[in-house]
Amino acid sequence: VINEAIDLAKKFGSNDSGRFVNGILDQLAKS
Repeated sequence: VINEAIDLAKKFGSNDSGRFVNGILDQLAKS
C-alpha cells in the first residue's frame, strides 16, 4: 500500500513528492 501511494505521488508530482508522501506514511506507521 505504501509503495502504491509513493508511485501515485511520483505520477502526479516530482520525485520529491514521492519522498514527501513516504515521510508522511512513515510518520503514520510510527504513531
